[in-house]
Amino acid sequence: MGSAGKRTNNNKGRQIKLFKKMIDYKLAKKLKEAGFPNIKPIIAKDISVRLDKFTLKEIGRIVKESIIGYEMPTLLELIEACGKDFWILEQKKSNGFNIYWEAAMIEQISGKGDTPEEAVANLWLKLKADNN
Repeated sequence: MGSAGKRTNNNKGRQIKLFKKMIDYKLAKKLKEAGFPNIKPIIAKDISVRLDKFTLKEIGRIVKESIIGYEMPTLLELIEACGKDFWILEQKKSNGFNIYWEAAMIEQISGKGDTPEEAVANLWLKLKADNN
């Protein structure tokens, strides 16, 4: 999973984010299949083909191969999706080294991940599975 944090200055000297964080394909697929809203693919910008020269199957393959990742919901969106009983998000450490992130509900349901977003996304997935 990558997080693109490239920034640049605009005319007024403020920094703007050029790239959104990306989520790994497997976690994005799980979120999308579980019904999380607005999981959008990020498509490579250098695709320039005339689609009228291809069959629908070939077009599908071209589009699928051009997906380079998925937009990650923001941490706030993920926390809000967990609901009002969201309790804590903390970084677990051992001997001064970051081990993982853990997000938990008041009911002691928790999710873990390498980033805060992954931990809360995994928590949301557990909540959805428990409600089904």
